[in-house]
Amino acid sequence: MALLGIEPLLDRLPGSLSGGEKQRVAIGRALLTAPELLLLDEPLASLDIPRKRELLPYLQRLTREINIPMLYVSHSLDEILHLAD
Repeated sequence: MALLGIEPLLDRLPGSLSGGEKQRVAIGRALLTAPELLLLDEPLASLDIPRKRELLPYLQRLTREINIPMLYVSHSLDEILHLAD
């Protein structure tokens, strides 16, 4: 939860979350299952530019700090270049 910065969101209802907050919570829920692979299919596609900028640093930290391979599907070359290693 700390890695995604979702602790302050735990007491809020889903309808009160922004698009970026919902995406962070969804990724956190996926990580709770201890996956062997994290598949992210266009995770930022429905977000506006400010929310994409908000969420990309969290995804970058995930790629550096967890030991789970991430398969990231996107049509955005900018997103892919930010996250590729």
